[in-house]
Amino acid sequence: GFGADPDPGWDYSPSAYGRFVLDLMDGLGLKKAVLVGNSLGGRIAVALCEEAPERVESAVLVAPAGLTPPATWAAALPKFRMPYGDGPDNLSPRAFREMALAQLFAAPLDHPRIRPLADAEREAHRGISLVGFLKGSARCLAALSRTAPTEARLRGLSQVRGLIWGREDRVIPAAGAETLGRIWPAARVERIEGSGHAPHLETPEAFAGVPGRVLA
Repeated sequence: GFGADPDPGWDYSPSAYGRFVLDLMDGLGLKKAVLVGNSLGGRIAVALCEEAPERVESAVLVAPAGLTPPATWAAALPKFRMPYGDGPDNLSPRAFREMALAQLFAAPLDHPRIRPLADAEREAHRGISLVGFLKGSARCLAALSRTAPTEARLRGLSQVRGLIWGREDRVIPAAGAETLGRIWPAARVERIEGSGHAPHLETPEAFAGVPGRVLA
């Protein structure tokens, strides 16, 4: 839910999110689309390639979640007991948000380029129940694990044309590019210097031309 609302019990699987994308495409009158997905968005793009291949012209995955091992801290996310308590697995809500936010970017949060992005993220999450957020995150991660496609299934997805990673990604390490590159040898791999998990936000000038280049 939102804010302090209870968990509505929604389906957090990539397939369920994919249905939202298909509804959007239907609303826009799009029969097919080129998909560019970052993190969870990359996993949703893969779900659409698999479950609605006739709707996907091609796909570019930007540090996709759920396909390669995440960083140790991200894999441990569900074990945090929030918001307060004794022991190493407990953090205040603000401390947890700052910890998670710091992992998103390669540059520090007080860097002039990053500060407005960090402030925007803080404002967007103001008032959100951290306990609810963690419960939802844990369910989403569980859904990613439960629905993880096999390598054989991934190899059959010919729509994947590009793999993009921030070289300093601390959420899903850039080594994942090599792993997925072996699965999709025809896909072009691009690494963006000086960027973390969200290169389209952290280094937009460097990122802007990359999807078109890998699709050329």
